[in-house]
Amino acid sequence: MSFYAEKIFPRLNDLATETFAPLRGRALEEATGSVLEIGAGTGLNFAHYPKAVTKVTAIEPSPGMIDRAKGRAAAAPVPVELKFGEAESLPFPDGSFDTVAATLVFCSVHTPEKAAAEVKRVLKPGGKWLLLEHIRSDDPGMLKWQQRWNPLWRRIFLGCTLDRDIPALLRSAGFDTSGTREIDVEGPGLVRHLLVGAAVKR
Repeated sequence: MSFYAEKIFPRLNDLATETFAPLRGRALEEATGSVLEIGAGTGLNFAHYPKAVTKVTAIEPSPGMIDRAKGRAAAAPVPVELKFGEAESLPFPDGSFDTVAATLVFCSVHTPEKAAAEVKRVLKPGGKWLLLEHIRSDDPGMLKWQQRWNPLWRRIFLGCTLDRDIPALLRSAGFDTSGTREIDVEGPGLVRHLLVGAAVKR
């Protein structure tokens, strides 16, 4: 990977996602048992896992992100194991985890349909996929701006897509989405519309 991707972007990502910090604990409060965190980034979620979690297995495709996450993993209130890996090809048997967590990740997954199928595969029956994701705006005017900014945004944020319809992705993958909700938060309008909550494996 490039110097930008491995050295500069991890720090930029921390700054860019700072506005979402209060929502991380809210997104992860239902985590229990064995947890798989997809796209762990620099480990900003690790401090927010509740005591009901026995272990977090955190996968991340960027060595630069993993290097920055090591200190946060060591300081986490629950055991955290960092692994190199990608969402589209999870190196775990079927039904391995009670919970899967993904925060601000599925905007940049290359093939989200394949990744969603993998999440479903590694979850136990009735397991929860906990989400905090910025999504396609429900405001037509803002959606146009998301689409206009997408080419440049993807370059700066390494594939992050502003107008991805993640609720539709979850439903297509066969998850029960009744435990999720769409909210608007303060911050840049392009990423103000969020999906938060728990999708359940049927």
